[in-house]
Amino acid sequence: MRSGDREHLKNLKSDKYDGRYMREAHQALVEEQGLSSEHFDAVAEDLMETFKEMGVSDDLLAEVAAIAAAPQHKKDVLNQ
Repeated sequence: MRSGDREHLKNLKSDKYDGRYMREAHQALVEEQGLSSEHFDAVAEDLMETFKEMGVSDDLLAEVAAIAAAPQHKKDVLNQ
């Protein structure tokens, strides 16, 4: 995971997040490169594995999993 990605993830849960909305941020990936549900699921799985390897607590892993599994987040990322 790149350092910029780590900073982005930290800010997502805080009131400091000032990034683009998920739809806008991923629109080009969906339209131009075919970002799909399978890609979303693979990234979510990789994210969880990375956090486990980093020693993130089970409580926090459960919280991240719940957020990643929220249907609206997937719809937003995939511009559905």
